[in-house]
Amino acid sequence: MFYFEGHGILHPGGKVIFATSETHARVKSGLHLDEVPALFRGFRGKRVMLLADCCHSGGLQAVGAALVKRGIDAVTLTSATRSKISTASWTFTQALIDCLGRSALCDANSDNRITLNEVRGESAIAMLHREQQQIGWADPRGLGGLVIAETRHDAPAPALEPGQPRRGEWVAVAHRGKPWAARLLGADGDTLRVCDRS
Repeated sequence: MFYFEGHGILHPGGKVIFATSETHARVKSGLHLDEVPALFRGFRGKRVMLLADCCHSGGLQAVGAALVKRGIDAVTLTSATRSKISTASWTFTQALIDCLGRSALCDANSDNRITLNEVRGESAIAMLHREQQQIGWADPRGLGGLVIAETRHDAPAPALEPGQPRRGEWVAVAHRGKPWAARLLGADGDTLRVCDRS
């Protein structure tokens, strides 16, 4: 697994560069994504997940494509597309934490397993509702069914009473007179319980 969280720069020459906040000369000292495939020269695994939460993180798709050409099954999941900036609230990373933390809210089909497709779905819907932003995703070898985690046994069942919305759905609520995106957690009689994240 390759994971990066920090800053992403789309250089005027078209290159995408990842940099930390402490990097002063980011173009010179940042990680140029076109150099990343070379880091996998001695890689003996069969597949790799490329994850990033930063501006222009969708540039990792080119890295994934280069690895696939070398026979490595690569999946890319990013907080933004190559041409877009990301957000400063780390919603994408929180979605990954929720999935890897085995939250039942991330198990879209309620089979007690969280697949790579469900990680993508959880990330996409969280970014859409919280940030109004599209994620980056590439899975050329069809690895989406790969099980990433099993849901916690102590987690509540995702279904509510028949006819009610599904637990985990995103809903719009008014908070102090302003619209607010929230997750549906359950119901107490006629009152729905929500939270502002997974």
